[in-house]
Amino acid sequence: MANFVGRLIEHLTPSSRVIDGSRGTVYGDPAKTLTPMAGAFVADGLVPGDRVVLATDMTCESALAYLACMYAGLVAVPVEPGMTESAVARTGARGLWRSRDQVAPSTRAQIELTGLASGPPGPAHDAAKGDLAALMATSGSSGSSPRFVCVSHGNLIENTEAIARSQHLGADDTALLILPLFYCFGLSVLHTHLWAGGSVVIQRQFMFPQKAVDSLRSHGCTTIAGVPTSYIALLDRTDYAVRACPSLRRQLQAGGPMPAAAIDALREAQPAAGVHVMYGQTEATARISSLAPGDWDAHRGSVGRPLDGLDVILRPTEEGDATEVGELLVRGPSITSGYWGEGSRPQDDWLATGDLARIDPEGFIYIEGRLSEFVKIRGIRVSLAEIESRLGSTPGLREVAACGVPDPTLGEALLLVGVPEAPGVDLLALEAAMRAALPPVWTISEVRFVSSLPRTGSGKLARGKLAGMPVLEPVS
Repeated sequence: MANFVGRLIEHLTPSSRVIDGSRGTVYGDPAKTLTPMAGAFVADGLVPGDRVVLATDMTCESALAYLACMYAGLVAVPVEPGMTESAVARTGARGLWRSRDQVAPSTRAQIELTGLASGPPGPAHDAAKGDLAALMATSGSSGSSPRFVCVSHGNLIENTEAIARSQHLGADDTALLILPLFYCFGLSVLHTHLWAGGSVVIQRQFMFPQKAVDSLRSHGCTTIAGVPTSYIALLDRTDYAVRACPSLRRQLQAGGPMPAAAIDALREAQPAAGVHVMYGQTEATARISSLAPGDWDAHRGSVGRPLDGLDVILRPTEEGDATEVGELLVRGPSITSGYWGEGSRPQDDWLATGDLARIDPEGFIYIEGRLSEFVKIRGIRVSLAEIESRLGSTPGLREVAACGVPDPTLGEALLLVGVPEAPGVDLLALEAAMRAALPPVWTISEVRFVSSLPRTGSGKLARGKLAGMPVLEPVS
């Protein structure tokens, strides 16, 4: 049987739990809750292959409903609660599910379910590896036209097994999940820890990050997973950096580049918990590569080697060959077939990631930036990631992002948008320091300061919104 959730249930142990970190509710033996939910979906008239949009919030109900859909042979479509109407229209979903905490959304779904619905439990639907299991919105999707990646049962099985092996997960592992359940990184944490026979604590209150750290300690979590903004909040706004978390074994980081100094800060904050630096894309189910904690010192800045079963190569860009840097292409069993409604990628075809990378002689991958995240100043291509890396150590600057703006003479120039460390920072002096940190040929059109950088629902930088952010006024 290739049904991903059916296989996952076979890996559960008597100690497996799904726990609400805020309310303390514990779902022991998760299969006893999700299989009746699957029965309720079918009893209400849904049939294998039907799409079900899940208005996914940070609740155990959402996690179990997502798994129940796939167990029943339905296609799970987890989205932010505000995206339900557009997701139903885009995917032609017949079903809509929401948790009890949510107000009923307005959609055209024929069948609606709420909370821990219960019906006659049955065996997992006998899915083939190539059968569609889920449609996952790409991390940049928002608004009225989300783009959905077609993820098969086989994709999930292969990627989950490879991640679990790379992190040496076991039945005694418990993950603290602070990442959204509509985000492939958050879902992969759920998948892998249950696949290993372990447990997951779902923490809904990360707007108060100290509560998440308290939950980590009280539940004896061995894993925490976050994007760069998650860890910056933990280091700056909690006691994470000054008080040990005795149970913690691993800190998982993905979702965009994190400055090397911040990785060092995590290692120093929790020295018993290694940092796993990872790289992935929704189009690859979740993870593509992983850097083991012990490899950081020798391969600083790398996102590691490809996971088991994946091959990577570099494709030359328009500006030269790929002897050092090129577009990263990936192939293997966890690479998805394409986007919903846009045709399928040929089997064993290469996924063009859109990322520029180099690969060292030992096979370690270094991401140099996005093909789309470069600016051309005086005809010279400049990486926004490199700009942000150079500015990241500027004293008095908490965060920074860059984007290109049109320039009638140069083609493009730079807009720098920074977040000061404190309200009293001298913005004029900070701007001068930022300008001095970059080569003069990287022409800066303007430097602006804002209270926070715009983010997507999964915590990634929303670069397209930088120019419209309200600016801070200098303190006189």
